Amino acid sequence: MFLERDILFDIPTIESTNTQILGNGAKGLAIILSANDLSMECVTLCKNIMNAIKHDFDQDIYRIIVHPEQPIIINDLNLVYRRLVVFGLKPQDIGLNIEYVPNFVLSMDAQDILFTSLLSTLNKEQSLKTQLWNSLQLMLK
Repeated sequence: MFLERDILFDIPTIESTNTQILGNGAKGLAIILSANDLSMECVTLCKNIMNAIKHDFDQDIYRIIVHPEQPIIINDLNLVYRRLVVFGLKPQDIGLNIEYVPNFVLSMDAQDILFTSLLSTLNKEQSLKTQLWNSLQLMLK
């Protein structure tokens, strides 16, 4: 029997059939990239960022490629990581209902999460790239 104060929520199920997971995640870092933001320049920038923080692009990180029009639930991917960097997507796009500030490290449970701009935007705006770099330094301490 439901009382007046009881509230029911419809929990959506999301198909993530177009999500690609690449890399081995050996250092506990996962990055989420928009499938619409993977030009050669963007991939090169991403590799350079990972090299700068001493993470091998193929061995040390999980690269999760998401189609923005098909959101995912990050917790359903069953990946083990300690740090998550999300490029150009909002928390709702990955199944999180949280408020965030771009380029600010958010600590939740035993994980750190950082939401930042699209790689293509970072490529054009040095100030955003600098903000990301500073946040990554804090995250990886």
